[in-house]
Amino acid sequence: MTLGCCVTNALAKLAIGGTRLQFIEFDPYRVMRTLSDANGNAILGTLDRDPDLVAPGIEYDQFRISLYMTAQNMNVLLPIMGFTQSGNVWTLGNPMPSTEIILGINSVPEATWVDSVCAKWVARGQKGGDPPRIDLWFRAPQRGEQAVNTFFVSDTDPARLTEFAYAFNGGTVMTYSGNTYGFNQYALGLDTMQVAEYMNSTFATYLCPTDHVISIGAGMLYAPCAGTVTNLVTTPFTGDITGGAFSLAFSRTIGMTTYSTTFNLPMVKQIPMQPAVTRKHDFTRLQFHGVGYSNGTAPSMRVTNNYA
Repeated sequence: MTLGCCVTNALAKLAIGGTRLQFIEFDPYRVMRTLSDANGNAILGTLDRDPDLVAPGIEYDQFRISLYMTAQNMNVLLPIMGFTQSGNVWTLGNPMPSTEIILGINSVPEATWVDSVCAKWVARGQKGGDPPRIDLWFRAPQRGEQAVNTFFVSDTDPARLTEFAYAFNGGTVMTYSGNTYGFNQYALGLDTMQVAEYMNSTFATYLCPTDHVISIGAGMLYAPCAGTVTNLVTTPFTGDITGGAFSLAFSRTIGMTTYSTTFNLPMVKQIPMQPAVTRKHDFTRLQFHGVGYSNGTAPSMRVTNNYA
């Protein structure tokens, strides 16, 4: 048996901003180079197309990376997601910094995306065995390649980041307007509505955000006999224009150290939604959907991340 010869996903490596991270999935949903083909309008005297009438077209580099949402991961990702740091508090701002992303596969040249910009991210989870995760959508001007073992010299160089995964149960807390709610699933995401501009070039010369669209979704139990979320009985139908502060917190204690990540939003307005009625032998669940806003001088989102 020959070891180390198979190009399997288990042997893939990923680095973001020079830090090697464990990841769940790399999805190149639009990594392509188009062709500018003049054959469609040229009269050649034959039905066969002429290869000399093909020129390089626009390059599209868009991909999604999925990772577990650990405090250690978030310390690397938050500045890339548009947050600025003050101690362990990160504040969402307007600038979107760029970073380099490197993907290494066994015996395959390492792919590099320089000046990659995060266009959207979603933190999500649901009850069960899989820890909470975060998905990030990136755009990059162009893709490059370098020889095997240029960055990923060995399995330990650079070393993987040590992480401690959160559990969905117990250490995950959601509050809205001062009330704490139980929930069986959630999704919190931000879309910068990024636009790309090609200025007489085959690759993007400008990648710019145009908005902060913050969306929140959760499924919460409705059990009137236990007084559960009774104050949200009417809001799925009418919405909550007044709105309120929202937070979503994760924590895990290892020995004497507690790692935690908390998303704080000063203003969330609830979107009218019908309760979900599914199986006969199940509870009624209220669908919580909201949109995040800034509130006076308070930015639309802050993240407190205790990673060490």
